[in-house]
Amino acid sequence: MNRKTLGIVATITVVALIAAVFTHRSQRADSEVTSSADLLLPQLAGHLDDLSTIKLSVAGPKEIATFTRGAKGWVVTNRSDYPAAPAKLRELVMQLSDAKTIEAKTKNPDLYSKLGVEDVTAPNAAGVLVELEGMPNKAAVIVGNFNGGGGGGTFVRRLGDEQSWLIAGTLTVDRNVTEWIAKEIADIPSSRIREVVIEKDGTTLRVSKPVGSDGNFVIDDMPNGRKPTTEFAANGLAGMLAGLRVDDVTTVAQMPAPADAIKAHYLTENGVRVDATAWTNSDKHYAQFKASVDDTSANAWIGMEQAKQDAAYQAAVAEGTAPAASRPDTATTEPALTQAPDKPLALTDPARDRTEKRSAIQAEADRLNAAFYGWTFTLPAYKFDNINKGMDDLLLPVDVAKSAPAKSARSKNQ
Repeated sequence: MNRKTLGIVATITVVALIAAVFTHRSQRADSEVTSSADLLLPQLAGHLDDLSTIKLSVAGPKEIATFTRGAKGWVVTNRSDYPAAPAKLRELVMQLSDAKTIEAKTKNPDLYSKLGVEDVTAPNAAGVLVELEGMPNKAAVIVGNFNGGGGGGTFVRRLGDEQSWLIAGTLTVDRNVTEWIAKEIADIPSSRIREVVIEKDGTTLRVSKPVGSDGNFVIDDMPNGRKPTTEFAANGLAGMLAGLRVDDVTTVAQMPAPADAIKAHYLTENGVRVDATAWTNSDKHYAQFKASVDDTSANAWIGMEQAKQDAAYQAAVAEGTAPAASRPDTATTEPALTQAPDKPLALTDPARDRTEKRSAIQAEADRLNAAFYGWTFTLPAYKFDNINKGMDDLLLPVDVAKSAPAKSARSKNQ
């Protein structure tokens, strides 16, 4: 190899080395940016407990919901301070706190609409503006479209910043305020209900079953010659308060009950009574609720519970073994094979036990009223159907009943 050839080779080698160095630096820089991706909203870090206000807005700008945090937790201010759905709100805040920018996108305002990150002052803006206050520096971000072009992620842009970003994961913000309210207001399973009374259109329907019974509800005061559609016909009425979730809410002052509303009451086996008032207006179903304690039923239940505890204690004592007598050759006494059970409070201090049980019943009614008081709820249609019942809805037509051989629900449970 001559001197000229060696020079060419050396030159090529130097160029290759320089290129390799720049490539390595470039790759290392890209790697460092990826591995230490910036937080979308760094001002949230360490300040989640400082949040006091969260506001959601869409094009217009139009308010979806504003949440404020008080002594009793988060409420929806544009729903008269009704409680917010805590888990849903927490999920949104945590997603925003954890969100990291993984790829810079356009800075051109003319292209924002393609990503859904234009300002919500634009009449056709596609994104949702999320504003968070309470920490030292306010945070605000426009949540845009999901990246459907491959790779996933969500397009976002900090309010007032030209730069738009792609963040990992799917970040969606519901645009209906009703999706942000606390929807479950009661959950009393039908197994705890022993009586339902519905007053509708001047008539009264009453169904009941004995306390502790696992049988079907019976229809009381059923007209002579009439029969229930099935032996289970009345059971559905008792499910009204089980997993009761509402669609929307307003105040009683804004939506009072009409004079001809349906009246109903539900009585649990331990004496909690829930009174309901329900009606329909413009194809929507509304209801108001109030809880109280029926003293007669509560006292009867407490008496039965004390009797059960007494019987259980006596049975446990009867099954026990008395301590063995002292042996003459030992200074100890052998322990009993089975320790006698401790007496329950129902036996050692019946009055105090009764007071505690009564207080627990009252506490349940108070918890229900904390959710009920002052509100008119919009009910799902299937829940309203459970209260919108009359006697004829549970009975066979007169001509069918005359020829039906089946026994009535009442006779099957007697």
